[in-house]
Amino acid sequence: MESIELYRLYMLGSDAKHNRTFNDKGFEAMNRNHLYLIIGVLVIATLVVGYQLYQERQKTTGIEINIGERGISIEKK
Repeated sequence: MESIELYRLYMLGSDAKHNRTFNDKGFEAMNRNHLYLIIGVLVIATLVVGYQLYQERQKTTGIEINIGERGISIEKK
């Protein structure tokens, strides 16, 4: 078993021992940096969607009444 693990480490490079882990079946487990990246993307996406919803709710609705040279105009918004 030790020779198989050494072969995997050799194929992955010299820094593989510190940056990568393996499960019992030998598949590469997800790197911690990938997890941070995914969490960061999800946080940013949540903030963007939240801001868009906030902006949509801040739009004023109702009527607008203007008095000018042409007289009175009433617009529904």
